[in-house]
Amino acid sequence: MKTHLSILEIDLNKRKTEQHQKQISESSLEEKLGGVGIGFHNFKNHLEEYPDIRDAYDEDNPLEINIGFLTGANRLGTALRTYFSGLSPLKTNKAGTNGFFYSAVSGDLGVQIRLNNLDSIRIQKKSKDPVFLVIDNGKVSYENGSELIGKSTSHKIRVLAEKYNDAAFAVIGPAAENYTRFGSIAVSTSEQLRKKNKLMRFAGRGGMGTVMRDKNLYAIVIRGDKTNKFDVGNVKDMNLEMARGERTSKYRDYGTMFGNILSMEMLRANVHNNFSRGSDERTEK
Repeated sequence: MKTHLSILEIDLNKRKTEQHQKQISESSLEEKLGGVGIGFHNFKNHLEEYPDIRDAYDEDNPLEINIGFLTGANRLGTALRTYFSGLSPLKTNKAGTNGFFYSAVSGDLGVQIRLNNLDSIRIQKKSKDPVFLVIDNGKVSYENGSELIGKSTSHKIRVLAEKYNDAAFAVIGPAAENYTRFGSIAVSTSEQLRKKNKLMRFAGRGGMGTVMRDKNLYAIVIRGDKTNKFDVGNVKDMNLEMARGERTSKYRDYGTMFGNILSMEMLRANVHNNFSRGSDERTEK
């Protein structure tokens, strides 16, 4: 049973790393759930320290990497999600202010974060030179990222995989390198590394890859200790419900977006005209 949350803070400018722990008993519900919940929670606290931040390319805009409380759970299906969040260069109001956004992705990154006994990684400031991060069993190193510049996402992962066995990778591609506002972050999968194909996963919402580029950060390598198994007990019934249950049938029939679109409409949470309206009478049709 976990008793605390572990947060790794990385300052790219000072090459400084700090790890903090917080007792779960003293944590909010959002922090306990992890994922996008802790992302919003952390950014709200960040605004108290930096109340004037408005620009996704401001050095004080952090890139948050969070996992959910079940990510990496042994034998639990779908426990693979990682969440990138921060101010988005895509989410802009008429005054030019950028808003908070998150992007979720599967692949192996979240599992490796869990194997490092981490719940959150916060990347702050900007590197003066092109860099990629290596987080290896709790140790952080800053490596020269010049050789990665201009390469495709699959090429970057292939180059890094030759140097770091049994690791997971998050990289940006040429779109983000050239400051396209919708630049994605590509995350490696075990199948991609094993078969040497291009079957990656992408954190594709909000331009988080371009935020990563603005920090002069071209890749993140994460490798954990395989003995750090995270076991949540008997998950057979939960796996069966996800695979064949009635309550999850809408996702199998319609996918995540269309499975949720009507309930999100009731909550006025759907995106209409770039968030200018919360609902539309034509949605169900």
